Order: sequence, then C-alpha cells, then structure tokens
Amino acid sequence: FVQFDARRHGTGTQHLRPLLRAVQVRREVQFAHRKHWDDAPTTRRVWPLGLKEWASRWYLLALNQPGGAFRSFGLGRMRDLSETGAAFPLQSFDAATYFRDCFGVTRPDDGTEPVDLELAFTWAQGRYVEDQPLHPSQITLQRSFEDDEISVRLRIYWTHEVLMALLAYGNEVAVLAPAAVQAEVAAAHRTAAG
Repeated sequence: FVQFDARRHGTGTQHLRPLLRAVQVRREVQFAHRKHWDDAPTTRRVWPLGLKEWASRWYLLALNQPGGAFRSFGLGRMRDLSETGAAFPLQSFDAATYFRDCFGVTRPDDGTEPVDLELAFTWAQGRYVEDQPLHPSQITLQRSFEDDEISVRLRIYWTHEVLMALLAYGNEVAVLAPAAVQAEVAAAHRTAAG
C-alpha cells in the first residue's frame, strides 16, 4: 500500500510535453503569462532552455526575447502556449551551475551574492532538517541534545522563498547569521503577530 501526498500539485502540466519538445528542437515559443502580484497577463516570446520542478510546481527556464534576459515562468500561470516557428541557436546553459546557490527557482539578477545562512533548530526539528536538508550546501555545525539545538549552515541567495520557508518553522528555528537576515525574519514575525 502506497499513499502519496494528497495536496494538489501545481497546474500547467499540460504544457510539459509541448515545452519539452520546443527545448529539444530549439523552437521559440510564445504565451500569455500572469505574475502572482499582477492580474494582467503579458505576452512573452522566449527561447526555452529547460524545465525545472520545485515544490510540486513546474517552471520553464528561458531567455526572454528580445534581449535574452534569463527568466523562469510558472507553467500554471501560462495561457495560449504556441511555437512561433522560429528556430534559435544552441545555448550554453548549465542549470545545475546556475541554480547551485538558489533555493527554488529565484536567483537575484541585481548582482547580489549568496549568503552563508546559519540557523539553529530545536533538536526535534533539526533532526528533520538533517534527514531532508533545506539545500544541497547544508552542513551541520553543531548538535547539542542538552541545549535542544542543531545548528546548520547553507550557502544560498537570500530571497523571498527562503524567508517564507524559515517563517514556516515558527519558533523552532532561530537565525544566527547574517545579521541583516536575522533582522528581516524578526520583523516578519513581529508583523505577523500584529
């Protein structure tokens, strides 16, 4: 007997096959895309480079046209997907390298560098985090049953996705470093408390 997670997976999976084909044969695609914070969709024309799954949702990794800026697009927010018929040249894109220091699909494009994020979890929560690391860079710094603490370090870009993940742990995690992240998490908890 096997039971899978009953939470609904992200929408947009009907786009997987046509997008995978467009990646394989290097064909430009266009679609209407809606950001979560903006109800008005915009028409996008992109060179599809690959597909990435994160947190039960699928994303298209692509070069925006014109201009060639790298972007990721949630498949669940796409409508009216079609190939334009235009071919594009082979691109040298290494997703593993690009996303190495990312948590999810967001990588800042403003020159921001990754941070060494140090976290202290309660003993019980820390054991879960050791069993399923938050990120491949995660290392355990200290394990102290007496102090009810397991501390870890990750090297990642500080993004809204990381903030949301930490807030989900509530009072079972404390940010040890860097100080700017510590202050931002504390402010978010104060705001949530009203």
